[in-house]
Amino acid sequence: MMKKRKLNANGFTLVELIVVLVILAILAAFLVPALLGYIDRAKESQDMLVARAMLESAQANLSEYYAADVGYSTDGFNGNKSILPDCKALNANGDVQAYNSEFAKKVRETSGYEPYLFIVGLGYTGTYTAPSEKHKLYTVYYAAFMNEQQSDPLFYDGQAWRKDYPTKNSNNVNASGIRFQYYVLSNKDGWFKPDQGASWQKLKDYAAGKR
Repeated sequence: MMKKRKLNANGFTLVELIVVLVILAILAAFLVPALLGYIDRAKESQDMLVARAMLESAQANLSEYYAADVGYSTDGFNGNKSILPDCKALNANGDVQAYNSEFAKKVRETSGYEPYLFIVGLGYTGTYTAPSEKHKLYTVYYAAFMNEQQSDPLFYDGQAWRKDYPTKNSNNVNASGIRFQYYVLSNKDGWFKPDQGASWQKLKDYAAGKR
C-alpha cells in the first residue's frame, strides 16, 4: 500500500492523463468555434465601421462640391457625363473609374481609410440637369464596399447597409425611381471595371459566398 501511494505521488497514471485529454478535447470543441465566431464578428464590425466612415466622407465631400458648384453643368457636362472635372464616363450609363481623381483621394484621406473597393452611386448626369434637381447629382443613393480582398462585400441601398447584393437593372434605377451612375472611389489592383458586366458578376458572386 505504501508503495502504491508513493507511485501516485510521483505523477499521473495513464488513465488520469487520458481523462484530462478527453476533457481538454471537449472544451476545445466548444471554445474554438466560439472563438472563431468572435473573430469573424470582430472583422465584420471593423468592416462596417470603415464602410460607414467612407460613406460619410464621400457625402461630406460631395456636399462641399455641391455648395461650390464643382463639376455642375446644364449643357451635357462638356461630354464627360461626370461631376468630377478630371474624370470622364466610360459608357452611356455614366460609369466612372474615379479612384485616381482628386475627389476620390480626398474621400480616402478624410476618412482615414483606403479599402479594397468602394463604389458610390450618384444621380445620373444625363437625367438631372435642371437646377431644381442638381442636388441629386451630389447625393449617394448606392454604395458597394469591400475592406480587404477576402472581405465579404457590403452594400448601401440608400437607407441602410446590407450584406445581400441589391437588385441592379440595366438602367441603374433604385426603388425610389432615382437613376444613378457609378463612381469607383477605391479600387486596389484596379480589378473592378464598372463598365464591364464581369466585374459586377464577380461582386455578386462574392456577396453569395462564391470565391
